[in-house]
Amino acid sequence: MNKPLILFLLVLFSMTSCKNEESQSEPVLPLNEVVPCHTDLLCRGWKLVQVNGESVEGTSDELIILFSKSAAYYVEFKTTMGNNTGGLSQWKWDGEAHAKLMYSWDEAEDWSRTNGVEIIELSASLLKLRESHQGEESEYRLVPIDDKVANHHKSSTSAHESRIKKGFLKR
Repeated sequence: MNKPLILFLLVLFSMTSCKNEESQSEPVLPLNEVVPCHTDLLCRGWKLVQVNGESVEGTSDELIILFSKSAAYYVEFKTTMGNNTGGLSQWKWDGEAHAKLMYSWDEAEDWSRTNGVEIIELSASLLKLRESHQGEESEYRLVPIDDKVANHHKSSTSAHESRIKKGFLKR
């Protein structure tokens, strides 16, 4: 592992959890209100399970994404076929409502010139995102990863045409 990735993982796994203290149930928070817990819910490891309603299991689109509170996220594809390279990127909330996540694959000095993804749903068990890129809309469904997913992520997959276009998940 390289040094930036190790530092990123140390920050990621030092996060706190966000639970409804009264009911101990999983929070489902409105994305049009300012809720500090949104960052706690987002900053963890996620596994992509669907693109536009189609499963990515066993395809070259299988990936995990790790969000940190230090405004970085790391994308790792299960396979590195074609241009599935993943890598380290930056993120930030677009305004206080937390309904949109801005991202930049380069050092963003001017966030008004970066791209963003709409957060459709964010809970402890589901992250649904929508992105419009070059006139094409994509919807991503992610679930939290567990140790089994993270440890066995590098196995073989079948070849097919990638449904993930350049944008939030790909350079």
